[in-house]
Amino acid sequence: MALLVAPLFPFALASLLGTLAWTDWRTKTVPDGLTLSLVATGLANSWIAGETFGATATLSLGLISLGLFQERVFAERGWFGSGDYFLFAGAIAWTGLLAIADLLLLTSIFLGAHAIFARSTTIAMAPSLAAATLILFFGAPY
Repeated sequence: MALLVAPLFPFALASLLGTLAWTDWRTKTVPDGLTLSLVATGLANSWIAGETFGATATLSLGLISLGLFQERVFAERGWFGSGDYFLFAGAIAWTGLLAIADLLLLTSIFLGAHAIFARSTTIAMAPSLAAATLILFFGAPY
């Protein structure tokens, strides 16, 4: 069964990230249902690929917990919403633990470029994180 499902995972990654990036670009929000789907498919991919599932799942669930804590404790919306934590957890689930530094660096570069070209300080993070995740997933290792 894993051999039949595994080829669909890259398609799931691209479609989920594209939907999340488009939604965040248009509405400045990231739906929790889509981000949690990204985490679930990323963890399933890591399980099937035989990667470091335990550590990846622990870090992803820790980020989800942090997002839920921030959402419950702080009523006001800050720079990072709970969906952004979930999105980052999904990106880590897909790229793996060894790519966290690369993921942060690429996302920062894309966010900086986006802020400069948009001439704004309030920009959507999902398009930058989605681009970094796709580059690392399909083009890694660096």
